[in-house]
Amino acid sequence: MPISSSKSAHKVDVKVTDGGTLFVFTALTKQAEDWIQSNVSEEGFNPQLPHVVYCEHRYARALAEGMIQSGLRLAIRWRIDRAKRPI
Repeated sequence: MPISSSKSAHKVDVKVTDGGTLFVFTALTKQAEDWIQSNVSEEGFNPQLPHVVYCEHRYARALAEGMIQSGLRLAIRWRIDRAKRPI
């Protein structure tokens, strides 16, 4: 499954940013914030704010796919030096 969601170009639920070491998933809607609260564990080191999740690269694809399967729309911003590397 490709990591994209294009139901609506003007409404994005989650902004995903490649921060280099970690991906940053930022909820932009209440629906996305609720999804994060219900589906993302706070165990281990994850300084989770109510609307932000920091995620290692090895878990980013599964997290993004789970969000997309739940109907959330994602906008992904890649670092330039990593633009050709998949999650």
